[in-house]
Amino acid sequence: MMSESKQKPSRRGRLGRPGLLDWATVAERVRADLADQGIVEPTTKDFEKPAKATGLEPATLARYVNIIGFIERLGQQPGNSEAAAGLREATVAGVELIMRWHKYDPAAALAAAKRLIAGEYTVEALRSAERKAHAATETVVSLRSYRHQLRERLTSWLINDLGGEFERQTVGPDDPPVDLLFATKAKPPSRVGALILDPFPSRHRGTKESEFLTLLAGASLMLENVIGFLPDVSVNAEQYVWWLKSNHALRPNISLYKIPAGTYQGLEPRLIARGPLWPLR
Repeated sequence: MMSESKQKPSRRGRLGRPGLLDWATVAERVRADLADQGIVEPTTKDFEKPAKATGLEPATLARYVNIIGFIERLGQQPGNSEAAAGLREATVAGVELIMRWHKYDPAAALAAAKRLIAGEYTVEALRSAERKAHAATETVVSLRSYRHQLRERLTSWLINDLGGEFERQTVGPDDPPVDLLFATKAKPPSRVGALILDPFPSRHRGTKESEFLTLLAGASLMLENVIGFLPDVSVNAEQYVWWLKSNHALRPNISLYKIPAGTYQGLEPRLIARGPLWPLR
């Protein structure tokens, strides 16, 4: 018989701090309890009461819920169900590293996840591997950082112009394919989406623009209003309006704005075309 000090940590019930591998069960249970209360997108404050019951900090519990959400999204992708199931039984620290890695290199992250599940990676070894991969993709990370900052800047601008009724929403897998989503609290809510044309030439611009405008037109069928943000480096902004017109997709709830290239802080987007149904003041 093992001595008490060497026994495997037992799984706990509703109360008490979760064991090392219990984090996924705890996250799912807490998320379900909050959903039963009508809380679908909980804040840190919403986690305070369940955190006391589990012996965790609210921020830690919020992390657990965020990570289990990542595993579920991963499992919905073709061929990833086995990896997702394995990660659910892995340590939370290891899964968090896989989640971070997956943001900028999904293929490498999945390969690392399989090694973690197979016991070939300790958390420390995984952390070292992720740091090396992160350093090797410094350019990609910097572009992602730029995009994140741009989204935050445009979020502030849109909330100011849309008014206090609209709040930013998390874009889920069942939502239209937009970069930013806003909705009112009314039932049913009025929703506004925004797409940002990637200013970085990772592929032929003509292909990228057509894809962007196709997504914009599609989102306009699902949302009350949509807005397309275009980089100022575009040759002729009117070509976007022409493309939508020629493809019978220039709907009255679509608006287009230019955003300054490079440094954008403090500069407002400039109107190209505004649909008559767009709610901006």
